[in-house]
Amino acid sequence: MKTIIAPLLLLAVSPLMGGGLDRADERERFRDNPPPGAQPGVLGMAACCATSLEKRQEATRSQPDRATLKPGQFRQYVENFNRNDRETVVNHVPNAAALDWMAKNIPWFECPDAEIEEIYYFRWWTYRKKQYFDALRTYTRSHRRKLPDGTVVPWIDESLNPDTGVWISTGDNPPRGKDYNHSTYCDLIISGLVGLRPRADDVLEVNPLVPEGTWDYFRLDRVRYHGRTVTILYDRTGERYGQGKGLRVYADGRCIAQRDSLQRVTGKLP
Repeated sequence: MKTIIAPLLLLAVSPLMGGGLDRADERERFRDNPPPGAQPGVLGMAACCATSLEKRQEATRSQPDRATLKPGQFRQYVENFNRNDRETVVNHVPNAAALDWMAKNIPWFECPDAEIEEIYYFRWWTYRKKQYFDALRTYTRSHRRKLPDGTVVPWIDESLNPDTGVWISTGDNPPRGKDYNHSTYCDLIISGLVGLRPRADDVLEVNPLVPEGTWDYFRLDRVRYHGRTVTILYDRTGERYGQGKGLRVYADGRCIAQRDSLQRVTGKLP
């Protein structure tokens, strides 16, 4: 079975782990002759993660209880982020609840590089439910261009001016970046906002990042996932879709999970 939806976070480690190269030899060569600017970068992250993975695999073969990371392992980061933030604006998930929210909702990560580890958790700490929604709306509003006649049309180009929000290359002839679709916008909606979280097993997990009280309804339909057709819908009043109030998840037309509020649900695929 194959999952067709990619996770939001993608770590490109194939240059070090693929192509028939011996990992130990490749890491040694990388350590002795690192490419310019490789630390801390994608190759540096790949090297430390590959090393960390092998160490954890070796340790967990004799100690199975260490196979799963624990939230306490990143508690120090969250407490430090909270301590250094004045929280002049209290978001949907306040700082005091950040650790609990992260423990329930994010992929846990560790590696030998403390800076990479810290920034990984800082990014998640920053983009809690409300922040994710607001950031996505800001990003969505950038997908527009005002034509010379004043008409505003959907648009995506190569880069935006960070001060004005205007697409930089629209005056090029021929156009340099028109339809430069480098974003994973649809995945930000499917896996992030609606919350269909890819998994390798036959459990369908949905964890929406739509803050409570923001939308009265949404529906994601006809998603092919693990050989099934999935529908995810939320109806605050139950009047929009006539299936009852709250969040409901269907696989091949059968309801496999439901909840009255916008919270994480799981269900067994039929």
